[in-house]
Amino acid sequence: MTDVLFKCWKCSKNLAVSTKRIGKTYPCPQCEQPLMIPDSTIFYSCPVCNWSLCSPSKHAGETLTCPNCDTSLIAPENTSEDSDEDQAITIRCINCHQGMAFDMDHYHELIGKTVDCPTCSRKINIPQGNLKPNSEVVL
Repeated sequence: MTDVLFKCWKCSKNLAVSTKRIGKTYPCPQCEQPLMIPDSTIFYSCPVCNWSLCSPSKHAGETLTCPNCDTSLIAPENTSEDSDEDQAITIRCINCHQGMAFDMDHYHELIGKTVDCPTCSRKINIPQGNLKPNSEVVL
């Protein structure tokens, strides 16, 4: 089994969940902020217990904690070139701060359209513009 390691964007608590939960929303156990479990592009193993881990590329170089043996480790840099399918735009709701990640193809399909925030149901207009891959926008 592989665990996704990431941090709560609000309180910075280290979190680990099964990859089976990617894309689902759960409250942070520390601050109760709703968090969507992020997809991951960095795959690695704990150097102490060899537990299979992965993290979103935005956590590369950050200190995280292995959920199996509690070892502090640094998420490695993504050594492969980002392909279009690994690149995404994250739209964060200004009302509840829920993040929604869209791969570049899906983002381009949604430009000019409205999506509902999965947490608070606020209507969010997807903007046109030159948003760069792997960027985050609060709307």
